[in-house]
Amino acid sequence: MKMFNYTGSDGCRLAAWKTDSAGEHVTILLHGGGPDHQSLVPLARKISDLTSVVVPDIRGYGRSACTDPIRHT
Repeated sequence: MKMFNYTGSDGCRLAAWKTDSAGEHVTILLHGGGPDHQSLVPLARKISDLTSVVVPDIRGYGRSACTDPIRHT
């Protein structure tokens, strides 16, 4: 999986990982509160031959910044 960064509307850096492209469809997997994207890597790898998969760290977890903790409580 390849990591990429993007900027949220508030200017914070957000991180996500993607599998190599597998056709025209994209599936986005979102983890729950507590773990980061790593909890979904096994599933992403299993379905990556059917679809491209994007697995972000949601704001405030893993490598995605959150400067205002109230935004994700």
